[in-house]
Amino acid sequence: MSNEFEEFAVMLEGVVKQLDSQMPDIISVSVMTELQAQHKQRIFGDGLNSEGQKIGEYNDDPNYYAKELFIRKGAFKAQGKDDVGVDKDGKKKKRLEFSIVDSYSGKKKNIAYVKKTGLNRKTMYLPGGYKEFRDIQGRQTEYVDIKFSGSAERGLNVVKSGNATLYGTTDLKESKKLLGNCERFGDFLSLTTNEQEFIKIELQNETKQIIEKYAKP
Repeated sequence: MSNEFEEFAVMLEGVVKQLDSQMPDIISVSVMTELQAQHKQRIFGDGLNSEGQKIGEYNDDPNYYAKELFIRKGAFKAQGKDDVGVDKDGKKKKRLEFSIVDSYSGKKKNIAYVKKTGLNRKTMYLPGGYKEFRDIQGRQTEYVDIKFSGSAERGLNVVKSGNATLYGTTDLKESKKLLGNCERFGDFLSLTTNEQEFIKIELQNETKQIIEKYAKP
């Protein structure tokens, strides 16, 4: 009986050592990596918050957008409020043009009049607001998905810090953007009940596998 007890004690000690050594690396990293995929799909793919509801809808209030905000520069077209829409006859408005005569060639040139001051516009007026701003650049507009350039999604990663395994962003700029969107639309970063349950079950499964592997007589 004494020998059996000693053998069991040695086996148990070996299991504990394996759990202690593998928990930070094998269990945590693998589980958190799978969690990362689910978390990103929920937010950036499905557009759902921590309660499983839609994060929100994109604003369609008229606004002006500078060229530097566009990721597709070709979608930018300098225009003001008076350059878009329809006139009183129901026809699509066009930019006002006036002609000047070239002093050298004597030929007329048509010049687009885009601002009363005569200066070129540096912004694009969009009557459909941010929703239209996304649409003309090929982004979906049915629901908020916190994704435009993709930098926020790329910024969320699984990282090691000592023995701890963390999931989040180390980019201050992206962190501020994500927190700002949480303030605007409500919490979407916190884990859902299903995501929390996923972690619990996966940790139990990983722990069980290690015990079964190293608890053999």
